[in-house]
Amino acid sequence: KIEAWNPGARKIFGYEESEILGQDVSILFTPEDRAAGIPERELRTARETGRAGDDRWQMRKDGTRFFASGVLSPLGDASKFGYVKILRDLTALKIEGDRKEELLASERIRSAAAEEANRLKDDFIAMLSHELRNPLSLMLMQSEILLRVPEAKKSERLKRAAKIIHEMVRAQAQLVEDMVDVSRA
Repeated sequence: KIEAWNPGARKIFGYEESEILGQDVSILFTPEDRAAGIPERELRTARETGRAGDDRWQMRKDGTRFFASGVLSPLGDASKFGYVKILRDLTALKIEGDRKEELLASERIRSAAAEEANRLKDDFIAMLSHELRNPLSLMLMQSEILLRVPEAKKSERLKRAAKIIHEMVRAQAQLVEDMVDVSRA
C-alpha cells in the first residue's frame, strides 16, 4: 500500500496525496504489467537483492502512459518495513529513442532495397552486354569480310556502305563496353 506521496510523485502521476494514500502500488503499473505480476516481482527483487531497477511504461491518474526509469529499495527498521521508489519521467527520451530506432530500421530497409536494385541492375547489364556483344561481334566480322571481298574493292558505293556499317558496329560495341565499365564503377 502507498503510505507516502511527495509533490514530485503528484506531478508525474497526477494523483493528489489524499487520492493515492492507502492504494495498492500496482495502480501505478500498466494493466499488462499487473497481469504479468510485475509489481509483485519488483517488490520481491528489492526485498531479496536490496534494490529493483526498472525502465517501463507507467500509468497516470488520467490513464495516459509515461516511460519511467526507477529504482525500488527496501526501507526498514525494527518497528516498520516498507519500500521507497525513486523514478524519473523519461517519456521524451524514450519517444526520441524509438523514433531514431524506427528511422534506423527504415534506413536499413531502404539501403537493402537499394543494394538489391543495384544488384538487379548489374545482373541486367551483364546479361544485356552479353546479348549485345555476340551479334555485334558477328556484324563487325562480317563487315570486315565485306570490306575485303573483291566486289567491294570494285564498287565505291559498296565499299562506303561496308565502312559505314563497320564504323557504326564498332561504335555500338564501344558503347556496350563503356556501359559495362560505368556499371562496375
